[in-house]
Parts: sequence; C-alpha cells; structure tokens
Amino acid sequence: AETSRILPPATLIQTSCVTPPPVPSMSSTFLNTVILVLASVEPEPTNSQAAISTLDKMDMLFVSRKSLRGSPLSKRKLTVRTVRKETADSIRPFTQNPHVSVPLGIASELPNLSRAALDLELGCGTGMFALNYAANHPERHLIAIERTVNKFARFERAFQSQRLTNLTPVHADAALWVDRYMPIASIERLFILYPNPYPKKRQRNLRWHYMPAMHSILRVLKPGAEVRMCTNLKWLIDEAATQFIEGWHLEFDALEEVHSTSRPPLTLFEKKYLERGERCFDLTLRTPH
Repeated sequence: AETSRILPPATLIQTSCVTPPPVPSMSSTFLNTVILVLASVEPEPTNSQAAISTLDKMDMLFVSRKSLRGSPLSKRKLTVRTVRKETADSIRPFTQNPHVSVPLGIASELPNLSRAALDLELGCGTGMFALNYAANHPERHLIAIERTVNKFARFERAFQSQRLTNLTPVHADAALWVDRYMPIASIERLFILYPNPYPKKRQRNLRWHYMPAMHSILRVLKPGAEVRMCTNLKWLIDEAATQFIEGWHLEFDALEEVHSTSRPPLTLFEKKYLERGERCFDLTLRTPH
C-alpha cells in the first residue's frame, strides 16, 4: 500500500462550505448512449476534531443504460445525468482508493497555518520551486505534494537542510490527499508546474485539466484564487487553457511566453528547457469571485 507523509507540523484551517465550481457543461445529445452516474459516498471518520470540512465524496461511474438493468446499481439512489459520448470517453472516473494510506489527524498536527495565506503545489518534484517560493514569501504557507518516491526523497533532504517553517512537504497522491484533507475554499494560489503531458491520445484522461479529480481540487480554492500552469508545450498550454475556461469555468488572466532572459527558472524542467533554447509558457487563470 502507498503511504503518505507530511512535514513539518502546522494547521489546516477549517472553513465553511461554499458552492463548489460547476462540473463541465455538457450537451443532452446521445441520451441513450452514455450516462454519468454519481453515487454519493459517506466520508470516512477521522481522528481530527478540527474536521477537515465535510466534503461530499463522489464515485463517478460511466455505464450504459442496458448495463444498469438488473444490477445492484439499479436499486441504489442515484443521480443520473446524460452526457455527450465524447465527454464520457475523454474523462476517466475518479474514485477513492481504499488501499491508499493518508495521514489522520492532520488538522491538529498543523497548528500555525491559519495565520498564513495558504498555497498549494501539485507534483512538486524535487522541490526547487517549493523551496524558493517559501524562502521568498515568508508571509505565505505552501503545501507541496509529490507522489514519486525518489523525487520526494530529494525534496525531503533539501527541506531538512533548510527547515523552512512555512513549507509543508507531503508525500502522497495529490488528488486523493487534497480531496480528503483540504478544507473547501482555503487555497489562494494553485501551482501546476511542468506536469507530465501524457502526449499519447489514449493518455489524454491523465492530464490534470481533464481529470474528474480537478473538480475536488477546484473546490478547495477561494473565490478569485490564482491557478498557474507552466509547460514548454504550446499545444498543452492551449488545450489546458481551453478546458479550464470552457470546462471548469475559470477566468483567463494572463499567458506569458518565457525565454532564458525573462526570469530565473522556476523548476529544474524549466531550467533545462530554457538552456536548450526552447520557449516555455506560463498560464494564469482565476476562479470566479
């Protein structure tokens, strides 16, 4: 089983629930072809009294009308929405994995976080951006999540040597961890820097902006929060901008083309790309107020 670790102690703030962002708009065509079934799941109890805000856990299953007949699903209370066939095919289901271990009682382990503006980085790699960001923004607190064992080990060693009190490294699956532990409307800035592009057509569902898990991630952002994505691939930044704006209803803020002389590199990937003379792209969006 995978394990999750957090460093160092600090506290996740508890906030009241707000209306979550809408799911991507979908057409009512292909009514008899594909349906999206949303089955509510009760949140698991935790040891924390601070109760990471109650989140509605959703299992999303794509099934045909025929497959429901006579199945156990047909006897459950379900909310059914028709969706376009291409939408259902292009977005994979997001479900909680009961075998993934995540830390309990995290709210009580992070006692000072409520005093700082809270930011989140998904897939922080070896931590170059996270360490520099925390050092340059002592008034803010960054939670940086990385799943890969080797990358997180390098990040942890660098973190231990600097001991930044406004940085919380987390070794976990980011989508699962955020969905379970982050309070709704608590994050002011979200960073997705040089993610794996998954360039093959069959891998499209693995890109952050197409994951159903993005709905849970956007729920933890405050109104007007900043969403920032960087990549060296023009097609990826164009695709992400389109999906974030038209699918997830974010608002465009800026798109910057980064060159070697524009600024110091944010990550090791950006450093490598700029040294090779490649262009990089820095996209900024915001959640609706």
